[in-house]
Amino acid sequence: MPTRILTISTTNHICAVCLHHDAQCIAIEQSTIEKSHAALLITLIQTVLHKTGYTLQMIDAIGISAGPGSYTGLRIGMSTAQSLCFALSIPLIKINTLKAMAYALQKHNKKKYHNQFSLICPMIDARRMEVYCLLMDQSQKVIEKKQAKIIDQYSFQTYFLKEKKILFAGDGALKCQSVIDDNGHACYIDLKNITPDDIKAVGVLSYQKWMEKKFEDINIVSPIYLK
Repeated sequence: MPTRILTISTTNHICAVCLHHDAQCIAIEQSTIEKSHAALLITLIQTVLHKTGYTLQMIDAIGISAGPGSYTGLRIGMSTAQSLCFALSIPLIKINTLKAMAYALQKHNKKKYHNQFSLICPMIDARRMEVYCLLMDQSQKVIEKKQAKIIDQYSFQTYFLKEKKILFAGDGALKCQSVIDDNGHACYIDLKNITPDDIKAVGVLSYQKWMEKKFEDINIVSPIYLK
């Protein structure tokens, strides 16, 4: 019997729900309607369950994309996940949104760019010239930990001077393209074409934590805020 993990992502303007059998996505629903997470999240959950023939009582765990991201979106997603886990007496699994983005981006790097980028930097817009980001290599080793970073022309120069190629992606990436002096060693994408893979990655990483029994205390768990 596969482990059934319901994953939730409300960190940005997209509200998404996915159901996994172990690490395999079997159903996904999402909405891009702005500021509708509170109204639509439960509906998306019900739709995913209806499509798969499951009930909430058949779910083994909830995985949550926990941020960083929109404060309001994070609170909606986390409070919903906590409530479901409490009511169903099932584990809550917390996933760093930037790591899920990086996992999805690595697949994109391999498929579209044939691994020409040695480093991957998911970016979430934090307004003005600030982004939430982290830097990872192709083996998923974290080179720079998650942080709120103010971008200027000198950002990431240490890596560019070593001729390291960086793939920047996310809703914070495109605004950095005209600012960073990358010497032609970077590519910037907005991730719209691989957004479904983000929520799928949350499920894959949640299953890894399920196997390791790394669960959260639902009474004290909180989203990942970087500022």
